[in-house]
Amino acid sequence: MHYLQAKKKILSGKIANVYLLIGEDDFLKRSFLHDLSTVLKNKTGRAVSLEKLESFSSAHLNLNLNQGSLVKTNKIFLINSLPYAEKRGQDSIDDIILTQLQKQNTEAFIVFLAEKADRRRKTVRAIDKQGGVVEFSPLKGESLLLFLKDICQQKNLTPQKDALEELVFRKGENLSVLVHELEKLAVYLGSSAAENALLTKEAVEKSCCLQQEGNIFHLADAVGKKQAISALRLLKAMLQQKEPPLLILFMLSRHYRLLYQALTIPEGKKSPSYLASKLGIPRHVAASLLEQAKTYTLDTIAASFLLLEEADGQIKKGLKSEEAALELLILKLTLLIKAGSY
Repeated sequence: MHYLQAKKKILSGKIANVYLLIGEDDFLKRSFLHDLSTVLKNKTGRAVSLEKLESFSSAHLNLNLNQGSLVKTNKIFLINSLPYAEKRGQDSIDDIILTQLQKQNTEAFIVFLAEKADRRRKTVRAIDKQGGVVEFSPLKGESLLLFLKDICQQKNLTPQKDALEELVFRKGENLSVLVHELEKLAVYLGSSAAENALLTKEAVEKSCCLQQEGNIFHLADAVGKKQAISALRLLKAMLQQKEPPLLILFMLSRHYRLLYQALTIPEGKKSPSYLASKLGIPRHVAASLLEQAKTYTLDTIAASFLLLEEADGQIKKGLKSEEAALELLILKLTLLIKAGSY
């Protein structure tokens, strides 16, 4: 089950006794634990304590699960990885988990944190049957926008769709960065519990500086429009911001690979929605890529790759300084567009 499905399930009050959270997105895992704690508190009227079991043993876990307390609280025990049984018998981790899954109205919950799970394992299958195996793959496209829309609601913001797309375009897909930017925008726009603030694309443009991908997009856009001076100014600004030259070259090469994919889509499928789904990018970025791709042919894209490879060799072999090689590359790419060939 994906994180978004699991979140919807716990918000409806359906909570598993044992969870196995798999994947690399720690921000989403923290968000899930926050939602789980909130729902448990609201549903039972009792406080929730998160306890991380650092030195794990099945005996230690069993003791914690069955230990009573004077004050009624819900306890969530966090354990890194899902260990295999230390021994066969009553205190094995598998037996403890299977017993915990069968409990009704429990006040104790187990959450295992891992990067992946062995779905052949009987215990994992049992957790999954109760809806406890949750995958935390990075959010992209519409899923990412839906997540940000939910965050906006929490921050008393009413977002326009192009505003969220612009935010992702400018800041990338790192969730902690995006949530931080929304928090700043909420303060900037003066949102409050009494009155939501409208989040527009213009507000995002004023508040959020461009990250590498946004800068690269504008750089490639200037090249595609044959605006050599503008392209060189953008390059100079990126270098002044201490962007590593080889990273600029890498991102530029990646952008041209995206342009190639936009250019080679069959005519019947050449739409922003299709490209966004295929590449896992926001729809408005896909629309801009398709627009940029009109400036190129397969021949000019192929020639662009040769120029990018040439610049890479010049930098790595020390034939030119990093800045000189990038400036020459931008000029050659612009001339390539003007000439239509290389």
